[in-house]
Order: sequence, then structure tokens, then C-alpha cells
Amino acid sequence: MSSGEVLWLHGIPSCGKTILASTIIEDLRIAFPSRHILYFYFNFGDQKKRGIRDMLLSLLAQLYEKIILESVEALYESCQQGSREADEDEIMVALSEALKCAGTVYIIIDAFDECIDVDGIRELFLNDIADLYLLITSRKEIGIEQVLKKKCYNDALRELQTDLLQVDADVKRLIQHRLDSGGKL
Repeated sequence: MSSGEVLWLHGIPSCGKTILASTIIEDLRIAFPSRHILYFYFNFGDQKKRGIRDMLLSLLAQLYEKIILESVEALYESCQQGSREADEDEIMVALSEALKCAGTVYIIIDAFDECIDVDGIRELFLNDIADLYLLITSRKEIGIEQVLKKKCYNDALRELQTDLLQVDADVKRLIQHRLDSGGKL
């Protein structure tokens, strides 16, 4: 996957997309300990994990924990030191500026099909962010496919489909390996 591309991993419900996303996050942390690895898990059952605004705030907070960002300070000031909530556009501007300053960044967004506003992803991968790698997992839904294909330019969208049979075989191999190694499941 090249910088600036979006990898969309889609599959049927319960085929292991979230487990795969979590594994990718851990593998990236091990392989690239000095790089920024940001993630968000959408969850329709959790009011604070359903919207684009929630995702943007989470990504910005994760990046802010690692580096002090002028864009976050400016956002805080524009919101009268926290007396009003920033709107989605203000948060997107702050996150875009932060990403431009952060160097190489990996963003993993899981369960995008549980987002209440999939069209809100718009600028996240359209901005000129040189070293951004974006992985999105979801069910294959027409609305998400249309948004991603519309928003990704220059064939920057790469799709990878999972299915239950592939995951079952992988899980069986993992269990067998752990048992053969004398490890715990």
C-alpha cells in the first residue's frame, strides 16, 4: 500500500474484521514504534462511538498525546477555552493541520458501517497529507462504497474482501500453532 491510498477491508458480519484491525494496530506498533498509529472503533451501541465527530476528536486526542500541536491550541482558543464545543469542520481543520505536522501516520478505522454519517469521512483522505496510510474496515455496503469511490481520487482506493471461510482457516491455524507450541489460547 502506498502513502495516500485507502485500504478498504470489507466482509460479512463476524468474519474477523475487528480482530484483524486490532492485530494490524499491534503489528504496526511493534514494527514502527516511533510512528503515529491512530485508530477508532465505531460502535453503534455506544453513543460516543457512532459519529464522524467522535472519530475526529479521538484521532486528534491520540495525536495530541504524542506531540503538542498548535492546531489543537488554536481550536481550544477559538472555542473560548472550552466554553463551547467545536463543530465537525473546525475539528477536521485542526486534525488536518496536525496530520501535516506529524510525519508518517497510520489510521485504522474499524466498523465504518456502524457510523451514522459515512459521508462525513470526506476530507480525511482528500487533504494533501504526504505520509498518511488509511485502513477502513466495514461490511460491504453500497453507501460506503459510493462514498469511498467518490472521495478517493487517482485510483487511491484498494479493496480487500474477507469471508468467513478464510477467517475460519486462519483461526484454526492459529489455534493449532498455539496448541503445538504449548501456549495458551
